[in-house]
Amino acid sequence: MKSILVPTNDLDTLESVLAAAECLRARIDGWLEAAHFHTDPSAIMATDDSGAALPALVERFEREDDRRAAEARRRFDAFAEAVGLGDRAVWSESETGLDNLGNHARVYDVVVVGRPVKGSSGPSLGTLETALFDSGQAILAVPSGPPAAFGSNILIAWNGSSETARTIRAALDLLRLAEQVTVLTVTGMTVPGPTGEAVARQLRREGIDAGSLVVEAGLGESGHKTLEVAAERGADLLLKGGYTRGRLRQALFGGPTNYILFNAELPVFMAH
Repeated sequence: MKSILVPTNDLDTLESVLAAAECLRARIDGWLEAAHFHTDPSAIMATDDSGAALPALVERFEREDDRRAAEARRRFDAFAEAVGLGDRAVWSESETGLDNLGNHARVYDVVVVGRPVKGSSGPSLGTLETALFDSGQAILAVPSGPPAAFGSNILIAWNGSSETARTIRAALDLLRLAEQVTVLTVTGMTVPGPTGEAVARQLRREGIDAGSLVVEAGLGESGHKTLEVAAERGADLLLKGGYTRGRLRQALFGGPTNYILFNAELPVFMAH
């Protein structure tokens, strides 16, 4: 893991996302690229009664889009200079729009995005899902005001799934650097697959000092219990497979991935 991508379109949380990305970059001695995705005005362009485009509206939209890109660039440059990133920081702009974030991200190891917040105009769940499902790479979802450092005490939310197995594989560099790694299994909330202890054993073969923990779900569901255990054990990073139950099902009925994404107060590393 060496290459980190940060989409900069959400200005409200950009500082928090950049801070988390730099924490990750410094830990793995990697590179950080910030990318702003311009929006095609034809996607939201209004028309008059005759069906013709309104040039003035398009011009205002393009000016605002350029203003936001320039502001994102200013903040990124100021951040990179303040932390001394030098040639480890790269800026880029894409004309393809955020819908193509996943395509752009396929050559990076991880995409850092803000954690979505219900009832807020802040980070978009759609942006996060685009990065998660379309890039084929891992994402790091961070809360507003992430910790100054993370990755020393990692909790793996193991449910037996292929999604979580891919997440662990993508995070091996981070796991090797951790001081404490715990593989958590919430009983009754797994799919057919290896036990948490089997995962911990394989990690130990990789030179990672991992232990396993099994807990009862209690009255809640696994997402709630996972965050409860993370807080109790002082975890500073959570590894979790993304959407084992499926994105649509979780959107309609809820599920551990959505619960964690909307409620986690620690960074969440995730792959699908």
